[in-house]
Amino acid sequence: MNSSKIVDVEKFVDSDIFTLIGLSGLSDEEKSALKAKMLQTIENRVNLRLLEELEQKQLLEAVSDAADEEAAVKFFSEHAIPVEAIIIEEAVRYKAELKTAADMVSMGLTIKDDDNPEG
Repeated sequence: MNSSKIVDVEKFVDSDIFTLIGLSGLSDEEKSALKAKMLQTIENRVNLRLLEELEQKQLLEAVSDAADEEAAVKFFSEHAIPVEAIIIEEAVRYKAELKTAADMVSMGLTIKDDDNPEG
């Protein structure tokens, strides 16, 4: 489901995000590419949250409705799943995570990656 059509996710990943995370010097092309990745990440997170809200039985029904965005929105509404709130929460959460990571980098700290023994 394309969450950006239900809620304007781009308003949460607007131009100040690059200043916020210390990347305002990127070219417009680089900003556009990074913004697209940010929006995709938010959409993926929203989809995972929506799946968590569903029971197995409902999941099959939702998957069949997912191709039709209007049907998907109706489905989640009928099952009292707050899609708009989830989209907004994930967009704000992701923006905060990016800011925290940027602050850590600017202080010379590294983010430990359990999958990478060097980092």
